[in-house]
Amino acid sequence: MKLSVSIRKKLSDFVLDADFVTNGTGTGILGASGSGKSMTLRCIAGIDTPDSGRIVLGDRVLFDSDKGIDLPVRERGIGMLFQHYALFPHMTAAENISFGMTRQSASDRARKVEELLSLVRLEEYGGRYPRELSGGQQQRIAVARALSVNPDAILFDEPFSALDDYMRGVMIREFIQILSVYRGALLFVTHNIDEAFRVCGSLVVLDNGTVKGKGETRSLFDRPPTIESARITGCKNITRINRLSDGGIDAVDWNCRLNCADKVNPAALYAGIRANHLRMSDEIYGDNIIPCHVTGTSESPFRMQLFLLPAGASPSDERAVMQWDIPKEKWEQIKSKPQPWGMFADPAKIFVM
Repeated sequence: MKLSVSIRKKLSDFVLDADFVTNGTGTGILGASGSGKSMTLRCIAGIDTPDSGRIVLGDRVLFDSDKGIDLPVRERGIGMLFQHYALFPHMTAAENISFGMTRQSASDRARKVEELLSLVRLEEYGGRYPRELSGGQQQRIAVARALSVNPDAILFDEPFSALDDYMRGVMIREFIQILSVYRGALLFVTHNIDEAFRVCGSLVVLDNGTVKGKGETRSLFDRPPTIESARITGCKNITRINRLSDGGIDAVDWNCRLNCADKVNPAALYAGIRANHLRMSDEIYGDNIIPCHVTGTSESPFRMQLFLLPAGASPSDERAVMQWDIPKEKWEQIKSKPQPWGMFADPAKIFVM
């Protein structure tokens, strides 16, 4: 189901200016804390009221400031899963699920609850209270409750933030499976890049209340349109550029020339390449090769992040420092090689903004 949002609301630190349309594949709203993600959901749900704008779900107008339309929460047909699930502690799992099903008979409610408990694979847990459930089980009950009223849209506000890494991975897989049967509009708020990429077919990137990028998720990661959307989607390597007359670009902060697979927009000011897309070259100099020295490393359980300073750049210039993300096995193979290293930036992996 299509959801169209075009709203403005003045907040204490900025003006929220959200303008996007869902495309039926599940839309993520990605941004840092305080960027306006949760407020966008609250305005769609009717919990908060925009100062102006319009919200349309399917063929129903939920909010229109010009026409004086502002449907109350109960009439919007929207389910919402809060960050900490908001289950009623004095109700069983089954009672939590059936809480909003006030227009159905007792037998219909019971049948629906059984269906939803089966969907979230908690058939034996309907009589348990939230305190008797794990975090992952509570989340599944909250998802079932959101689905119980057959909503036209479901809004998820960072649903995995309270889970540890292992349980987050498990729940993301189950979340995708559960929602594969849902045909309404789906909005998923997160500041986690991996979650956004795995769960959402399309993305809206919010920065300080303003949409800095939107579109199909993979395309937005491959070709972010703005420097803000590049940073928010995790790009660590960004340089100022000057466009050259032959179509190449001068990478100002990396002291090198780059060729790009795409035609360079004359208005472009920056270029970027993701940390896992750099490659080591057998050569040290040449087009798209950046001579670098390793100035530091950061270790995770399975990967190494190398901090690289391009030749000729000042160590104090943070804009010049590049990052290279590689498996630990690769690091063991190359760490003793003489420096500088020639780092190759594949023209097909470079994007300009």
